[in-house]
Amino acid sequence: MNNGALATMTGLALLLTGLACGGGSSFDNVGACKRYVEAMNGLECYPAELDADQMCQPSLDMTPCDLATYYDCMATGAGCKDGIYDASKQADCGAPTCN
Repeated sequence: MNNGALATMTGLALLLTGLACGGGSSFDNVGACKRYVEAMNGLECYPAELDADQMCQPSLDMTPCDLATYYDCMATGAGCKDGIYDASKQADCGAPTCN
Protein backbone atom coordinates (compact mmCIF):
# COMPACT_ATOMS: atom_id res chain seq x y z
CA MET A 1 0.00 0.00 0.00
CA ASN A 2 1.45 3.41 -0.92
CA ASN A 3 1.66 6.34 1.51
CA GLY A 4 -1.19 8.24 -0.15
CA ALA A 5 -3.55 5.31 0.21
CA LEU A 6 -2.42 4.82 3.81
CA ALA A 7 -3.05 8.48 4.63
CA THR A 8 -6.47 8.36 2.99
CA MET A 9 -7.41 5.20 4.86
CA THR A 10 -6.19 6.76 8.12
CA GLY A 11 -8.32 9.81 7.48
CA LEU A 12 -11.36 7.69 6.71
CA ALA A 13 -10.80 5.58 9.83
CA LEU A 14 -10.62 8.74 11.94
CA LEU A 15 -13.80 10.04 10.37
CA LEU A 16 -15.66 6.80 11.07
CA THR A 17 -14.30 6.72 14.62
CA GLY A 18 -15.44 10.28 15.11
CA LEU A 19 -18.89 9.67 13.74
CA ALA A 20 -19.25 6.57 15.92
CA CYS A 21 -18.72 8.79 18.95
CA GLY A 22 -21.87 10.72 17.96
CA GLY A 23 -22.90 14.30 18.70
CA GLY A 24 -21.06 17.49 17.78
CA SER A 25 -17.92 19.21 18.95
CA SER A 26 -16.29 22.51 19.63
CA PHE A 27 -12.99 21.25 18.23
CA ASP A 28 -11.59 22.67 14.98
CA ASN A 29 -11.17 19.23 13.47
CA VAL A 30 -11.52 20.42 9.88
CA GLY A 31 -8.97 23.19 10.32
CA ALA A 32 -6.50 20.82 11.96
CA CYS A 33 -7.04 18.26 9.21
CA LYS A 34 -6.26 20.91 6.60
CA ARG A 35 -3.09 21.88 8.48
CA TYR A 36 -2.07 18.22 8.47
CA VAL A 37 -2.70 17.91 4.71
CA GLU A 38 -0.72 21.11 4.11
CA ALA A 39 2.19 19.80 6.19
CA MET A 40 2.22 16.47 4.38
CA ASN A 41 1.92 18.05 0.94
CA GLY A 42 4.79 20.40 1.84
CA LEU A 43 7.21 17.52 2.34
CA GLU A 44 9.53 17.01 -0.61
CA CYS A 45 10.01 13.38 0.38
CA TYR A 46 6.31 12.46 0.60
CA PRO A 47 5.38 10.72 -2.66
CA ALA A 48 1.64 11.48 -2.68
CA GLU A 49 -0.50 14.60 -2.87
CA LEU A 50 -3.28 14.51 -0.28
CA ASP A 51 -6.65 16.09 -1.11
CA ALA A 52 -7.88 18.31 1.74
CA ASP A 53 -11.37 18.53 0.23
CA GLN A 54 -11.65 14.75 0.32
CA MET A 55 -9.96 14.14 3.68
CA CYS A 56 -11.24 17.14 5.65
CA GLN A 57 -15.00 16.96 5.23
CA PRO A 58 -17.22 19.26 7.38
CA SER A 59 -18.52 16.13 9.13
CA LEU A 60 -15.24 16.05 11.08
CA ASP A 61 -16.59 18.95 13.12
CA MET A 62 -19.79 17.05 13.92
CA THR A 63 -18.08 14.63 16.30
CA PRO A 64 -17.37 15.08 20.02
CA CYS A 65 -13.94 13.60 19.30
CA ASP A 66 -10.85 15.78 19.55
CA LEU A 67 -9.33 15.08 16.18
CA ALA A 68 -7.73 18.55 16.17
CA THR A 69 -5.09 17.67 18.75
CA TYR A 70 -4.30 14.49 16.83
CA TYR A 71 -4.08 16.19 13.42
CA ASP A 72 -1.98 19.05 14.82
CA CYS A 73 0.42 16.52 16.34
CA MET A 74 0.58 14.65 13.04
CA ALA A 75 1.28 17.91 11.16
CA THR A 76 4.01 18.90 13.60
CA GLY A 77 5.54 15.43 13.42
CA ALA A 78 5.60 15.30 9.62
CA GLY A 79 9.12 15.17 8.33
CA CYS A 80 11.85 13.69 6.21
CA LYS A 81 15.11 12.06 7.16
CA ASP A 82 17.83 11.70 4.56
CA GLY A 83 15.25 12.41 1.83
CA ILE A 84 12.85 9.69 3.02
CA TYR A 85 9.49 10.21 4.71
CA ASP A 86 9.94 9.75 8.47
CA ALA A 87 6.83 8.98 10.53
CA SER A 88 8.70 8.35 13.79
CA LYS A 89 7.55 11.59 15.45
CA GLN A 90 3.98 10.98 14.30
CA ALA A 91 3.99 7.63 16.10
CA ASP A 92 3.92 9.57 19.39
CA CYS A 93 0.61 11.25 18.52
CA GLY A 94 -1.53 8.41 19.88
CA ALA A 95 -5.22 8.18 19.06
CA PRO A 96 -7.91 10.86 19.03
CA THR A 97 -9.95 11.24 22.22
CA CYS A 98 -13.71 11.28 22.45
CA ASN A 99 -15.93 12.77 25.15
